[in-house]
Amino acid sequence: MKLTKTLLLCAVCSVCAEPTAVSWIGSDLDGRSFSGTLKATNTWLRIGVKGQIHFADGLFYWTADGDDSEVEKLPFQGQFQDGRLFFTATGPAEPGCRDQITWHGSFDGTSVFEVRAVWQRIEKDFVHDLMLTDEVHFTFMPSTEHQLAND
Repeated sequence: MKLTKTLLLCAVCSVCAEPTAVSWIGSDLDGRSFSGTLKATNTWLRIGVKGQIHFADGLFYWTADGDDSEVEKLPFQGQFQDGRLFFTATGPAEPGCRDQITWHGSFDGTSVFEVRAVWQRIEKDFVHDLMLTDEVHFTFMPSTEHQLAND
């Protein structure tokens, strides 16, 4: 399995990529995208947004409607445990924004599981304050056809 070989190779050489690149163990995710629905879980408004999560060139990002022109691409890290790769990515929620978002989940070599995000709302505005808490939790539910984009 590629992941095991990558793990052994890095353990022997102990040299990892530059800080903005994917960590050595996350390379099995690099170049993959997964389609699904993102839903807030701790707000009264529970409308799902269809989109994709992407892992490309050591960066993680979310797109809706395939538009990646206004997204913040975040460096992601991975850790192999119990046959899965657990990943995290933290940074600005949007380009130029002080709000922070942290994504995390796991990957079994084929699919992603338990992908969640926490949005820390720092920049406040009246409209969003009426509907959202200071910390908004999201769950990403992969669609069954997401695998087609990775084959």
